[in-house]
Amino acid sequence: MPKVSQRWIYVVALLLAVAIVITALNFDKLTVKDLMTPVLSLFATFFGATFAFRLNEEKERKQLQKVRCESLNRALFVLFRQTNAIVQIYQDFKKHNSPLERGFNLPAIRSPSYDDLKHDFAGLDFLLEFSGAQLLVELSIEQERFHQALVSLTVRNDFYIAEVQPALSKAGLHGKSIKSDLSGLLGIRVCDGAIQGATIAWEHVSACNKTLPSMMKALHCQAKILFPEHKFLSVDAGTGSNFDVEGT
Repeated sequence: MPKVSQRWIYVVALLLAVAIVITALNFDKLTVKDLMTPVLSLFATFFGATFAFRLNEEKERKQLQKVRCESLNRALFVLFRQTNAIVQIYQDFKKHNSPLERGFNLPAIRSPSYDDLKHDFAGLDFLLEFSGAQLLVELSIEQERFHQALVSLTVRNDFYIAEVQPALSKAGLHGKSIKSDLSGLLGIRVCDGAIQGATIAWEHVSACNKTLPSMMKALHCQAKILFPEHKFLSVDAGTGSNFDVEGT
């Protein structure tokens, strides 16, 4: 059965009370004087309870809105930090123009673990109430893409340190810029591993560099639709690197 609005219950109760009073007056069971004190007391109690209920209801609504806005801002901040991390890695890759150069000339720089850069999807599940299911799916995909980029970078760096650097040192090439195929000197396994590892990492990092700013823009847009008066962390998705907290 559909729920009856509490507002309608109040109206029905008031109309019923009025009907009873009018009936009693018509049959001379009550006088106006008899009614004044209890009626005034009743109305004072009724309106006091209603006002307290509405006040508490508004307080709860504002608290719920505050919690939801905070969840959205946390998600936007995670996206901001993920984007910033990927931009730095992307710029390092961009310094090398070919798979061979990325495989041999890109240093194995250890990045922070970024273990804390994970979304709290439980805090964002309210989006399901506002046709935001697809946005949550896309956000989860973005989370996995970022994680995969870091994993592929770690795999590449581990191989570079364990296999490529020793081979380059043994061949007297450590610290030198590599421009040509070294498979005949270092072996196919080392050369293919160096190039393939860097290529896979580059593909994941490039994908994140494109999609993370777009994801942040989409989430920011949804946040402003739901809570237009609230301020949210925003990003200039045109550059993927300029961030600010909007002032309006």
